[in-house]
Amino acid sequence: MRGFLSAPERDDYRAIVRVKVMGPAHEATMSLEIDTGAAPSIIMSQGWARHLGITGQDGHSATLADGSLRPVQMGSANVEWLGETRQVEVVIWDDPAGQLPPISSSRRSRYRGTPDGLVGRSLLKLSALSIDYPKQHVDLKPSAGTASI
Repeated sequence: MRGFLSAPERDDYRAIVRVKVMGPAHEATMSLEIDTGAAPSIIMSQGWARHLGITGQDGHSATLADGSLRPVQMGSANVEWLGETRQVEVVIWDDPAGQLPPISSSRRSRYRGTPDGLVGRSLLKLSALSIDYPKQHVDLKPSAGTASI
């Protein structure tokens, strides 16, 4: 799976991969920012969840990068990841502005584009990640010795 680095002209590199996400109502290829600090598979806005038909369950919370707790909903979707379709957990971020949770306030504020969501460790742990800064490529492939889950 090949991704790209966004905003190199501002020295504000973000590793982005395009992932097909399939909900009960629709499917979409989403631009997801790689977040190795996030545990869930996918984090998306309430607007994306509604579009895909993903129903969220209340009563969950998430710890943000700044240590604060925020209420979130949990749902599930199927994704195409490294050539396989997988059912994954989805954290639904309910923000009226449609913004994603901050990874760090300084990085997020300098980023003019907005990714459609985040991809976290639950999917990344199955992968070998490499970033080629001069070529602005992000590559994900199955990790050697990782059994299919």
